[in-house]
Amino acid sequence: MKEREPRAWNPKVYPGDKDKHPRDQRWRVQYEDPNQNFNRRTKGGFRTKAAAQAWRAEFLRGATEGGWIDPAEGRVTFHAVATDWLATHKTTKAKTRAGYQGIIEACPFRDTQLSNITYEAIRRWVAKQAATKKPTTVRNSFYVLSAVLDYAVDIGRINTNPATKARRHLPTPIPLHRLEQARYPLTTAEAQNVCNALPEPWSMYARLVAATGMRPEEASALRLCDVDAEAGTVNINSVLVDVNGHLIREANAKTSHSIRRIELDRATTAVLANYISEHRARAARWFSDHTDHAHPGEQLPLFVGTKTGRADGKPDIDRLDFSKPMRHGNFYAKHWKAALKAAGLPSAIRFYDLRHAHISWLVAMHGQPGALSLKEIQDRAGHSSAVMTLDRYAHAPADDIERKRDAVDGLFSTTTPDNVTRLHA
Repeated sequence: MKEREPRAWNPKVYPGDKDKHPRDQRWRVQYEDPNQNFNRRTKGGFRTKAAAQAWRAEFLRGATEGGWIDPAEGRVTFHAVATDWLATHKTTKAKTRAGYQGIIEACPFRDTQLSNITYEAIRRWVAKQAATKKPTTVRNSFYVLSAVLDYAVDIGRINTNPATKARRHLPTPIPLHRLEQARYPLTTAEAQNVCNALPEPWSMYARLVAATGMRPEEASALRLCDVDAEAGTVNINSVLVDVNGHLIREANAKTSHSIRRIELDRATTAVLANYISEHRARAARWFSDHTDHAHPGEQLPLFVGTKTGRADGKPDIDRLDFSKPMRHGNFYAKHWKAALKAAGLPSAIRFYDLRHAHISWLVAMHGQPGALSLKEIQDRAGHSSAVMTLDRYAHAPADDIERKRDAVDGLFSTTTPDNVTRLHA
């Protein structure tokens, strides 16, 4: 059976405008909408016959090729479609969804109709963003914008995504190896010094990150049930993230590879066992004094929060609130910079650099007797690829020139085996 051809009739003047001057006349086009079972519809409001004819030609072209969409579908705002997109997006991570929501709310096209979002407008927005923000920030914002517009195409709101061609004008991200070269290479002694400069219980928190290479959101999510002090192991099963001021525990870690078991060194195992013993005793006293809270047993956070309000000179160890887990942001703001200063280290060092340092130390030992294999380092770090382990987290010493010289020394030696005779001098 032959497929039905779309039809559109020649423009006509509105009946009430026939006696008006041409400059005051309005024109309309009747057409059969292929997206509405070919129901006859009218598109009006044209000021000239030429404009009406141009619309008719564009309709016939798009309808014949199967890509025509009623312009009225594009009158919905970007924010309305973005809200639908986010509701159907596959990500289940609360912090990721909150980040997308923030980008949508701050988008300059938030209240713009889809049909009015043009390639030129997107190009100008990208250029303005790139002048003041980091390349990764611009690219993340553009990703959300483009994803929403792709969704609008899929549901029949617009014909094409105007952001597609603008992708090639995005700022180039800084290569990972350049970012890592600028990072301060913490030594084991320096990491130990900054951990010792922190008050309890945060010295244990920092030492655990430095000794395992786990992420801060993984360390802050640890509970008693996640630690086996006798075996000297820590199980990473969840993360604790701060979403708009609310702490959320996510059962799934960053990736499927992030769910893992980490072996502790013997010294850290001993220190952690002593900390847990004291932690249990402090918790028992706290819950006996706060009967309105039930003791969570082995679900008790390994690192708990602190009381709100004035400290009155009391150390954090005397202000612990065992009814809630710690907030990494509060610890970082109150203690981290002070500990760096006390340890005589640059203030630009991040707490996350303890993770970088741990992985770097392991990579530097790679190939030595008894050292971990690259695969074991990757698994310990919770990476999905060894490429990430090397490119993002491994820092080779930049000043060990003589060691590097010794490693390549003799590669171009002119010595030959005793049973080989040179034919030419």
